[in-house]
Amino acid sequence: MAKPTVRVLFKAPEDGTDRKEALIWAKPYQDNWLQALQECARGDWLIWMMTRLRAKPKPLISITYQCILLAISELDAWGDMPFRRGLYTVERWLNGEATPEDSQDAFDDLSCDNDMEPLDAIALANEIVSYLLNACVDVSEQSLRSDLACDLAWAIYTAAKLQERWGNVESLKQILLSYANFIRKSPEYENLLNFN
Repeated sequence: MAKPTVRVLFKAPEDGTDRKEALIWAKPYQDNWLQALQECARGDWLIWMMTRLRAKPKPLISITYQCILLAISELDAWGDMPFRRGLYTVERWLNGEATPEDSQDAFDDLSCDNDMEPLDAIALANEIVSYLLNACVDVSEQSLRSDLACDLAWAIYTAAKLQERWGNVESLKQILLSYANFIRKSPEYENLLNFN
């Protein structure tokens, strides 16, 4: 079987983050996905490619969880909010202590808390954690890889939007680059796709 081109990795689903831009970026890499992974300047696209290339889901969720903690730490002073309970469920799921039902219940709790403006910090944090909880459910239900990729990429992209809007950080492009570098430096990264 032929190795997929990098561009093919971004063709489905159509609701990926900045999909048209991703398709243009991916074209020159042809089937050199290893080079694309090493040079990708966006954490959302990097996690997308790794997921679509069939890296193990649990470490991908763990890496995404670690990325979003960077953004959500901006909201530490806000105390016990619904997204924190969702994060706790994700942490328990990663440790094998939460069931798919626990993840779904936490997701439902966040979905019910939609009384805020879409760009409100808490609404963004709820959205980020909802994507991550949905990824836990996707894995448990053995959903399509494209669904998992979409959830993880949107979690990272939305975390970057939160940092751009509420943190004292650079542009969205710089934040996404910092997430890509963070992912590549994570202990799980080298093992995920059997790099050597």
